[in-house]
Amino acid sequence: MIERMLRSPVNAVRRAGGFQLLITLEHAPARVDDLVLECVRRFTEVHGTDAADISTGAAADAHHIGELLIRAYAQAGSTSRRSEILDILDELLLQGAYGVAEAVRKAERA
Repeated sequence: MIERMLRSPVNAVRRAGGFQLLITLEHAPARVDDLVLECVRRFTEVHGTDAADISTGAAADAHHIGELLIRAYAQAGSTSRRSEILDILDELLLQGAYGVAEAVRKAERA
């Protein structure tokens, strides 16, 4: 069901609770690294550089994306998966996605 929602058109994702999905993934007790990657890929596909523009809803969601990627990195079972996550983090950092740098700094301090 989540995968179907992520593949929906942008407006359908928003109406279906795209933001709530991010919160749900943050609080999920199980491994969610696969879902996080799919969610983040869709987020970057749909929002692109809007994640760096504080006047957009994408920027508000970007800080959740950063924290989810850090969690996915910790849960990743392979070196290739960790590398993929780091590549996405790098891309978001280069774009200046709101809150992602702070998520990385928090993870470094932990």
